Amino acid sequence: MRVIDRVRIAILSFILVIAFIAACPAASYAGLLKEKLQNYVEASQAASNGDLSIYVCDSEGKTIFEYFPDRLLAPASNLKILTAASAIHYLGPDYRYVTSVYGTPIDEKRGGLMEGSLYLVGSGDPTFCKPFFDSPTAVFEELAEELAKKGLRRITGDIIGDDSVFDREFTGKGWKDRYILDSYAAECAGLSLNANLVQITLMRGAVSFVPDSSIFNVNDNTVSGGYTDISMIRKRGTNDITVKGSIAPGENGGATITVHNPSLFSIDAFEKILKTQSIYNTGTTRLIPESDSRYKYAEFVELARHESPRLLEILIPMMKESDNMLAQHVFKTIGAEINGKGSLAKSGESVLNLFKEAGIDTKGIVIADGCGLSDLNRISSRQLGGLLVFMLKDKHSKEFLRTFPVSGVDGTLKYRMSDNNVWAKTGTINGVSSLSGYVVTNDGDTAVFSIISNNHKLGPSVFKGFEDAFVSCIANTGIRQ
Repeated sequence: MRVIDRVRIAILSFILVIAFIAACPAASYAGLLKEKLQNYVEASQAASNGDLSIYVCDSEGKTIFEYFPDRLLAPASNLKILTAASAIHYLGPDYRYVTSVYGTPIDEKRGGLMEGSLYLVGSGDPTFCKPFFDSPTAVFEELAEELAKKGLRRITGDIIGDDSVFDREFTGKGWKDRYILDSYAAECAGLSLNANLVQITLMRGAVSFVPDSSIFNVNDNTVSGGYTDISMIRKRGTNDITVKGSIAPGENGGATITVHNPSLFSIDAFEKILKTQSIYNTGTTRLIPESDSRYKYAEFVELARHESPRLLEILIPMMKESDNMLAQHVFKTIGAEINGKGSLAKSGESVLNLFKEAGIDTKGIVIADGCGLSDLNRISSRQLGGLLVFMLKDKHSKEFLRTFPVSGVDGTLKYRMSDNNVWAKTGTINGVSSLSGYVVTNDGDTAVFSIISNNHKLGPSVFKGFEDAFVSCIANTGIRQ
């Protein structure tokens, strides 16, 4: 089947998901599907080689099948469902981040002088990177150009980054040391740049950074050799980087690694971009002191500003591509907007409030981050399934469904279950596999499902295969008599 046909079918089925809720009478259930699912689970390698929690219900929340549905397990990236649901529900799909530059009036008669400090105020915008901008510094360049057009040339004070919208706990709780260099574990901050990654290149004793920055301390232990093969290690909680290996003559060695303290990285890059517009300061470049409350700018002038794409355009790659960096920023944004601070505690509290609104028991739920990378997270399939049912009735339910990977069409389900119409979030970390979402059955009904496995002793492919066959059984058997 052509991709365009799959897309058309997916769109049609997507409409059926919503229409069914409003128009379909209450379903009555045959025992056939329940029996099939029970037999399949009991005979599977998944059940005998790991801890499972499974819950299946209709779109009204009536239980169809359950297998240890209240067992609390780590959900991996299925936790992003909580983040996306809370963001859509509380902030709405049209929410936008705003990044502003504040200062005092510019005196053009004194050569573009601004007395005092210049403030770059972040709102946690994570979009200064691909796929939102081809160049990660495009927004900073746009802001600098706007300042130059207004005549700014000299700043008597400091260039200050205000990242106070979030706290400075840059990683999730329980993230492993082995994660810290990899892009999927990029840090989260109120000011963000290039997905909080830096490309480091070494050649003939020189070191360069993209985006350009001076916050790194590189210890180059490479030697000249017949081939190029290097490795980089960044000490956790610092930007001290040790490079080892060999670099062949005439070649260069490089790698892209995560940045510690993205806010400092961002304000340092912004100061360098200001210089390209001949804007200089006489003070230092630094971050605002961390405090419990946000700094006020009533006495300042907003000199430049940038608005992000709509939140929905951020949630779609976050969910479909399972982007941890986007999820962490959105998660902390929820806390900042709803509870006054982008912190783990405030953001987690906001997410749990959504469960309470839905009438779902929150006992045992543990939220250690906003993306699911931490193995300290805990939730049951019944709790997750209940949230999925609740979101079908949310005023932004259509937008919420648009964020999910679609089987055989896109995201992490592009090559899975191509013969079925499934909207579901995948999840994988060491020893964990999960799949939760919605499936349109062959009789036109919609089933809600959540499958979480932990401590599996076989490879992840076994559990992914189990998930696909389980959901396909629902789709092909149907839930009506």
